[in-house]
Amino acid sequence: MFNSSHKIFRYCLLCFIVGIGFRSFLTINILWLLVITIIGLVVFFKNRFMVIVLVGLICFSFGILRYESSLVVANKQTVWFYNETALTTRAVIVAQPDVRIDHVKLTVESVGKMTGKILLKTNLYPEYQYGDLLEINCRLKTPEAFDGFAYDRFLAKDGIYSVCYYPEITLLAHGFGDFLLEKIFLFKRQLQQSISANLPEPHASFLAALLLGTRQGLPEELLDRFSLTGTIHIISISGLHITILSTLAIRFLLAIYISRRKAFSVVTIVLIGYLILIGFPSAALRAGVMGWLALLALHSGRVNQSANTIIFAATVMLLINPKILRDDVGFQLSCAAMLGLIYFSAVIERRLKKIPKQFGVRESVAMTLSAQMTTAPLVMAHFGNFSFVAPVVNILITPVLPAVMIGGFAGLGVSGVVPTLTTYAYWPVLFLLQYVIGVVNFFGELFFAGFRL
Repeated sequence: MFNSSHKIFRYCLLCFIVGIGFRSFLTINILWLLVITIIGLVVFFKNRFMVIVLVGLICFSFGILRYESSLVVANKQTVWFYNETALTTRAVIVAQPDVRIDHVKLTVESVGKMTGKILLKTNLYPEYQYGDLLEINCRLKTPEAFDGFAYDRFLAKDGIYSVCYYPEITLLAHGFGDFLLEKIFLFKRQLQQSISANLPEPHASFLAALLLGTRQGLPEELLDRFSLTGTIHIISISGLHITILSTLAIRFLLAIYISRRKAFSVVTIVLIGYLILIGFPSAALRAGVMGWLALLALHSGRVNQSANTIIFAATVMLLINPKILRDDVGFQLSCAAMLGLIYFSAVIERRLKKIPKQFGVRESVAMTLSAQMTTAPLVMAHFGNFSFVAPVVNILITPVLPAVMIGGFAGLGVSGVVPTLTTYAYWPVLFLLQYVIGVVNFFGELFFAGFRL
């Protein structure tokens, strides 16, 4: 069972991850567990199998300890100590505003005597931006679960333990955020304005989601159809999304006679640039790392080593923030999708002989189907959705996505260089967007498209 070093390495990492998962659901006396482990090592030190089991138990214990170290305690210096009371504090907006159809969510961090993040829900206007210093007067509340969704745990993974709805806000000053992030978010807003000004809805919001990672303005009905047709990964910055697009880009570069090494380097640079463009949000950064590693794994062809690399990356992310294992659905889906790609993608691709190989079309379809195999249980568990039409819809639209992204970036480029031609520059991508949305709408309206639990 453990006849090689890479298997022992994987075993230890998985025991650590299981320990984090166990502690996120249940409480255990770690002292007694460690005592039992030490006694076991003394008694069974000559039994190789028992030693391996006990080493796994030690890794399991470290997972428990890491999760416990992430738990916070309220005191007078923390904002959440004052939950359920009225509070006036100064805070800086520390993330890009999350603009919805009828409200905005602002993540702010208190400055001064108290520390801690607060999630504000406020009106669309006046507008506030990353780095603004605000004076906030509101009644803090403790986040609560609703409709079966653990909203409190969802926010806790990002260090948010207080929420405030429609507070009194006074803008005090600008420029209290990171200088580089301020410039990135400003540039991103300008790109989004260009898309909104030159494309109709929901095409504009769809392209902004695809290129910039923003989902504001997308109608709930369309989002439901993306979910029901198994294509929600298209408008989410996930490891699967990044891997598929990166693979298509590599195939395109290979088709125009660029060497594999140079193609991989170009795609890596573009991926880094993309993460910079969207402002390095933690979820996207995790997805970028997982996607790049999966891409590397697929092109190395070494399944065991590739799986270890993905598991090691997941372990490092859990060392940084152990709460994401239970409460970050995106992290769970990315890990499941990456393992699906590694173990099933090549097998499925061999069975898709009727799909053309040019520009990586067959490979991208195989990747999508293999990832959906391993993510389907998680999707059903978290969202209650199962799609019967997902394979067909993905086959129809996945090959078009690179052209959509190239057309979108071309439109943005023309808008910055020759503004008078901007409207015409967006025409090609408009037709492609119409095709993708039309396919999703058509299959999403079928009575047998899928079901919700």
